Amino acid sequence: GRIFVLERNGKLRVIKNNTLLSQPLLDISSHVNTAGDRGALSFALDPDFETNGYIYLLYTYAFVTNSAPTTARLTRVQLNPVNSDVISPQINPNETILLGSITQPPGAGSPCVAGSDCIPDISNTHTIGQIIFDEDKNIFVSIGDGASAGGADSFALNALDLNWTVGKVLHIDKNGKGLPQNPFYNGNPDSIVSKVYYYGLRNPYSILYHPNDGLYAFDVGWNNYEEINLGEAGSNFGWPCYEGNFPQVQYSTFSRCQQL
Repeated sequence: GRIFVLERNGKLRVIKNNTLLSQPLLDISSHVNTAGDRGALSFALDPDFETNGYIYLLYTYAFVTNSAPTTARLTRVQLNPVNSDVISPQINPNETILLGSITQPPGAGSPCVAGSDCIPDISNTHTIGQIIFDEDKNIFVSIGDGASAGGADSFALNALDLNWTVGKVLHIDKNGKGLPQNPFYNGNPDSIVSKVYYYGLRNPYSILYHPNDGLYAFDVGWNNYEEINLGEAGSNFGWPCYEGNFPQVQYSTFSRCQQL
């Protein structure tokens, strides 16, 4: 009988008996970055929510408060078993980090490198997308390339690198581990490559799972084409070398695109 509403600033609100409760269910606004495309952009209730009270949050982390490089993360919180309209503590509740434990963006001496548990966002665009569950109660989470939208940015090429989280749809269990059925699983559930389901995406802001069709990824294009993508596990949708079905001219000078 309740409606849950996530505000972009990181407050999760409750509508109960057709009334918006004055007190947020939780408030993580102190560490949510809302510059540009950033913010708290998706949440999901656990398929077993009525018994475990788990809520999953996907947001851009406030390593900085402006549009400078930062990171994102996926976390899990749990409802207060005594009062399910609030989380205790309500402000900055205890979060279990499933993805994005490294909150320092790439740079000199930063641990945010290929293969690390980092979701970098170099620009204030193409950050994160959506959390959904499949029929086995595992998580799909979509992540943008974290690169600039203003021109050809070499960072966007990491969308094609299986050791980076960016430009991907990841498929993980409720604890953030890669699944053995994933297309690039290498025996280590903590490796980034073991979590990759789709890659070569620009800004898959929305995803949808159909048990018969598979996973749809709705990807924001650059200047010419938006994409509705449906593929087999392991599909590469070509960004930034391709936009839609066509080579992206501004990236054609990169050797990685010449090889694709």
